[in-house]
Amino acid sequence: MPTSTVVAKANRVTGINVFTLPREQHTELIDTLRAMNRAIVAQDLPMIISANFHRALTGRVVLNYNQYTDRENIHILRSIPGTAELRKRTHDLSDTHEIRWYDVADVMMPDAAADTLEISSDATAIAVIGIFAVKAGKQEDLLQHLRRYGEALNHSNAPGFLGMATHRGHDPAHVATYEKWRTTDLFVAAANLASIKAITNQFLDFADALDRQPYDIVEITRFDLERAARASRG
Repeated sequence: MPTSTVVAKANRVTGINVFTLPREQHTELIDTLRAMNRAIVAQDLPMIISANFHRALTGRVVLNYNQYTDRENIHILRSIPGTAELRKRTHDLSDTHEIRWYDVADVMMPDAAADTLEISSDATAIAVIGIFAVKAGKQEDLLQHLRRYGEALNHSNAPGFLGMATHRGHDPAHVATYEKWRTTDLFVAAANLASIKAITNQFLDFADALDRQPYDIVEITRFDLERAARASRG
């Protein structure tokens, strides 16, 4: 089963697509995104590394966490035959859709020597993803505060915490977080610790709005591994 790796200061760009739509349409949206992936894989385009589908445990959001080698050549993806209708379908299904662009700022793991967060769809973990709308001039302050949050989780030895990555938006009004937890219950229990609440209660000192919620990790597509496998077969 493939995994995606999240590493700070790597030579890659993260695009986070957030789709908001009724839950009864989530399956159709994910199937449409899968069809887009199949069309992209067939093109052997080197700028795309992975696509990682997430579905909110409750509520209306489907989120696609994409990794690319660069942002400048993304327009090539839009020219792939057959994808225009699929992209239109994703927009028709969704009440809202937005993509934001990020670089990974920091990775914090329970093992201080580790520097890589793995995303896997093997059902052994859930993701907690935060999308922040940052107050003017507060992007770096928020990133530092989120680092304190990750350090506090490690200091408290929060059961079930498997790691966290913070993301600096290319737009200074954007920050995102990707947390990996064993279960939702363990995430909620940690969130209710006094030392953790003291930090999370200050998130809105730095952000005008945030959406931070648990997700199932539905599927991982590793375009780079698909390309390598086809190349090895000749």
